[in-house]
Amino acid sequence: MGGIGNDTLSPVTMCRGESVQIGLNNGSSTASYWWTPNHHISDNTEMAPYVYPDTSMYYTLIVDNGVCVDTLSQYVEVFGAESQIGTQDSVLCHSGTIRLFAKNADSNYQYVWASSLSFSDTLNDNIHDTDINVYLHVGETSKYYLLSINDHGCKAVDSILVIADSTTIAIKDTSLTTCYGTCDGKVNF
Repeated sequence: MGGIGNDTLSPVTMCRGESVQIGLNNGSSTASYWWTPNHHISDNTEMAPYVYPDTSMYYTLIVDNGVCVDTLSQYVEVFGAESQIGTQDSVLCHSGTIRLFAKNADSNYQYVWASSLSFSDTLNDNIHDTDINVYLHVGETSKYYLLSINDHGCKAVDSILVIADSTTIAIKDTSLTTCYGTCDGKVNF
């Protein structure tokens, strides 16, 4: 800081929904710091605050040590991960197999399918498998989870409910439910 200047700090990256520290690693304890914009930031008067923006953006830091003022900018690039199961919540009208697949699959992503939200029971053999086939017996209801990890390490989770029932099918939201196979029973709305 040798006068009025405008410098750029190294850009940082983060995943949407997380936070990252920006700013100066070492600075003067007697200087004043002012970050703009003043949103999605832990403290806009800190030398190295944490930020958590929803989208990529620049932050500007004004440093005033009482003798001179310096302006620094830092770019925060935000990456998001998409995890959308292409198969809708489904009702099988008999025992059978249903294919579950990731919508808009990307070869740069890793995918983990599981029947547990803790992902302790991985169902796919390869992390690049975007779909799986699951078999349900009549009377079974199962929830399946898809964890998607993009090439920046950002994660997203989605889930799907599958029901196998041969008699009466109660559907709460008909826009999200598809019946596969032939039903011998009736559908109650």
